[in-house]
Amino acid sequence: MLTYERANELLRYEPSSGKLFWKKRTARRVKVGDKAGTLCRNSGYRMVFINRKGYLVHRIAILLATGECDPSREVDHIDHDRGNNRLDNLRIVDRINNMRNMGLVKTNKTGVIGVSLRYTRKGELRYSANIMVNYKSINLGIFDTIEEAASAREEANIKYGFHPNHGL
Repeated sequence: MLTYERANELLRYEPSSGKLFWKKRTARRVKVGDKAGTLCRNSGYRMVFINRKGYLVHRIAILLATGECDPSREVDHIDHDRGNNRLDNLRIVDRINNMRNMGLVKTNKTGVIGVSLRYTRKGELRYSANIMVNYKSINLGIFDTIEEAASAREEANIKYGFHPNHGL
């Protein structure tokens, strides 16, 4: 595990830009002052490799800014941009609160988080609104229009304390 002392010895963090820079050479390719971190194509997060072990840049940013980064907690990108590691865009949360600030999933067909298309028993196309709270799915109802379903979902987001960026 990367300690604050080791991270501070090797890296410099700019909270306003969210970028890490090398303070010390760790490999032939690394030069002092270079921007640290490479983009991981699979996840979209930036990573820094120290002694052949990968560390997420946003976790190092929190570590350098606060002096600690609890591995049992998660770091949430408030604006959903995995490349934006500015300190004002990062917050330390538990898993449940991180999931309450999810972006819209690519496979969503309605364009509204928690709203899906359903056929009734009569074969009519309707909109179903649902929300997941504490690992339990809550059915918010079946609606004739997407606007009604989206409104029900938005009310539930507020009621259950979801982040305002949830689903954007």
